Amino acid sequence: MRSPFRWFPILALIPACAGQPTPSAFESLAAKAAIDTLWTGYAHASDRKDAAAFGALFTEDATLVYSGAPTVRGRDQIQTFLASLYADVDPTGLRIVPEETRVSGPIAVQSGAFEESFNETGIAKTEYGRYVLLAEQGEGHEWRIKRIVAIADSTR
Repeated sequence: MRSPFRWFPILALIPACAGQPTPSAFESLAAKAAIDTLWTGYAHASDRKDAAAFGALFTEDATLVYSGAPTVRGRDQIQTFLASLYADVDPTGLRIVPEETRVSGPIAVQSGAFEESFNETGIAKTEYGRYVLLAEQGEGHEWRIKRIVAIADSTR
């Protein structure tokens, strides 16, 4: 049974954003497109096993929480962790299914499901799970990942 309590730390951020003006439809769509671009960058970085490409996706003080792994903090540690995570696997597909995206000023929160297919030691595997991504827009209007929480909830 899934515990609703694991989402509380992320969901607690949403009311803190309430003081920001409501974004226009264009700003919301632009933020959603930017998050899609971040996911595309993640898929390309995993395919190339490119630590620098992973690092470019995250803020300097980002946090990464994956099930079955210790929490990783900071861009440098995240890019090292992700390059290591994908070093011995051949990613064959990443499917992100966003269920909700909220934008408040320079902060966007997206939640949904993921499906990641890969070959590990010659064996095809697929992992399914849930995620929450917190993105932050920088002063140059670029979006970067501030936090990802990804929990695998089944492997087929």
